[in-house]
Amino acid sequence: MVQPLVEADADGSPSLRFHTTSKSAKFAQLSADGRCTLSFINPSSLACVVFAGTAERLPGPEAAALRDGWPLFPPQQNFTGWRLRPSSVQVVSIPAALGGGTRDDAGNSPD
Repeated sequence: MVQPLVEADADGSPSLRFHTTSKSAKFAQLSADGRCTLSFINPSSLACVVFAGTAERLPGPEAAALRDGWPLFPPQQNFTGWRLRPSSVQVVSIPAALGGGTRDDAGNSPD
């Protein structure tokens, strides 16, 4: 499970913090090539936000702060913290007429 923490870097640009265990395939893949995509789904509205970019492993003190401040179910063993600096963000939402959320997509509501 990925529980993102969105923060601003020192220069004000957004980044997402996430974690994985050093025993996972995800860890091996990120270590070899940091390019990745993280998707976050809101099942009640059938909406999704997709972040694509390059992830880098957090240095020890930042990873420890992330681990210690993790909001839900903090992993205790083999924790590795990562930062994704998104190069693109995509929002996908299924219109209410098709069974999605109730928001009015781009002002086009069926009358």
